Amino acid sequence: MKQQFYFHYKQFLILYFLCNLLFGVCLLASEKLNNAIEKLKLNVENYPDSPNTYDRLGEAYMQNGQTDLAIMNYNKSLELNPNNENATKMIDLLNVQLEKNNKDGDFRDILILSAVLFCVV
Repeated sequence: MKQQFYFHYKQFLILYFLCNLLFGVCLLASEKLNNAIEKLKLNVENYPDSPNTYDRLGEAYMQNGQTDLAIMNYNKSLELNPNNENATKMIDLLNVQLEKNNKDGDFRDILILSAVLFCVV
């Protein structure tokens, strides 16, 4: 009786994990990013040893423009599963994007400074 209970409880937990993950992915697909992020964060809290939960949360943060959080979650996914090629690709892509944004930001700062100096002179 006790073994049956644990067997069914494990099945329930697996289904719960899959439902949360799929629900989060569906929210991502429908571009309800804030809802997806909250659902996927809950999944990470409940299943902290699953690399897939961090991978999906990283994807949500990436789509929401939160690059630092995306990289952090992809790194955690990669830590849990060093063979995760998607996480490696996404980290590389996000780092390139960060470098580009930093260069663009420097250029914008120069333009603003130039405009201010032009107005003062």
